[in-house]
Amino acid sequence: MKCATLLLLVIASFLAQLMQVGGSIPTKEDLCGLIVDSVEEKLCLDCFTKAGDIRKHPHKVRKCVGQHLPPEVAECSVPHPDYRLTGPGRMQHGPSHLHHNHTNANLLPNCLRRRMREMSRYLRREKLFTREAGSSVKAVVLSKLLRGGGSTMLGIGAQDAILAIPKVQAMVANNASTCLIEFEEESTRSEVQRLEILSSDEDDKDQEDDDDDLDALFRYEDYDQEDDEYNEIQRVEPPTYGNNLPFGGTNSLARHILLGQCIVQTLIDQGAGLDLLEILQDDEFFYPIPYWWLEPLLTLYKSRDSN
Repeated sequence: MKCATLLLLVIASFLAQLMQVGGSIPTKEDLCGLIVDSVEEKLCLDCFTKAGDIRKHPHKVRKCVGQHLPPEVAECSVPHPDYRLTGPGRMQHGPSHLHHNHTNANLLPNCLRRRMREMSRYLRREKLFTREAGSSVKAVVLSKLLRGGGSTMLGIGAQDAILAIPKVQAMVANNASTCLIEFEEESTRSEVQRLEILSSDEDDKDQEDDDDDLDALFRYEDYDQEDDEYNEIQRVEPPTYGNNLPFGGTNSLARHILLGQCIVQTLIDQGAGLDLLEILQDDEFFYPIPYWWLEPLLTLYKSRDSN
């Protein structure tokens, strides 16, 4: 009899521990620690502190989960089956005859623990990605192979990503398709090939060209000294040569910049600039904006506010 009683006590103790574990959720510090913004993290901690124990106030805890945690974890807060969202990845609840408090008190902890494990694996992948990709980006930005090439390459990557957005693609196709034709890459390639053929015949003229440049420099200095005899105060500024295109308008980097400038300005001229701004201001837009887009877009933004 004593053995049976002792066995029952052990089983009851085990079940009590099992129920306690089943009804517990990750600590508020672990949950809110997922958030890197200090203000939002504090709001999250305050919310869970006021909510208290999930077994006593499941509705309050569910509200904190839904309001403050990252979307992947906040999906666990989906309420009673009659109101739950049925999209992919949404938490599935028990039978509809169960009270919503009962449903959340039992299933919300399991969902949170499962999502926290998934978040842990995701954060490890993210850390690996940022470390490896960050070193690659740093190498591109600090590269001295081409002056200004690093920052331009980042802008080109951002531009390609923006132009791949379906809404932007449709907008460009309807309003700025001429830009795509004008700066088509194939035409640039053919021009480069032509220049390579020409350059193979010009190597023997390099020294002669250098001598001509030196003579021109001396002639300019003589002119500058002669001008000083007439006016010692006013100095003659050295003349500027060539176009004002990015990278002289000759290479692939210039082609991408000119393409972007053409698209943005054409969209503005066609009255689609505000639609582009609306896409760039969307909450789901996370790409950087190329620096050669900024001036026309800021001008448009200011003119919109003034009107």
